[in-house]
Amino acid sequence: MLIAGAALILCGCWSRQDAVPQETTFGPMLATGEWAAEFEADQGAAVVKYDGHNIVVKGEVLETGIEKETTVVFVRLAATADTSVFCAFRTADKAVVDRLRRGHTIKVSGSCTGLEGIVDNELNLSLCRLAE
Repeated sequence: MLIAGAALILCGCWSRQDAVPQETTFGPMLATGEWAAEFEADQGAAVVKYDGHNIVVKGEVLETGIEKETTVVFVRLAATADTSVFCAFRTADKAVVDRLRRGHTIKVSGSCTGLEGIVDNELNLSLCRLAE
């Protein structure tokens, strides 16, 4: 009886978890230069506005590759003279990233992360996918 009760509770929790709506849309589409300019003008306000949110950015590919220390598949997009956008993709997306070339203009959806302490003038997007 106790096992049957526990099973019912677990099934109820599992079905409620499945019922939680998943986010299917990303926020506004921004040009990478526009996004970077907001950070360069007022980093504090831009962190509040974007950190932890999902967005779509459009920009020109500077480089693609795999970060050696972490094996993260990435695309770096041009933004401004001082800032770039680092887009971390899933390892499973390596074939998609490998087809991109410097100079391609792409749209990337991702989650803004680590914007508080911008390192090497890079804005960071994680869990990225090509949009469209």
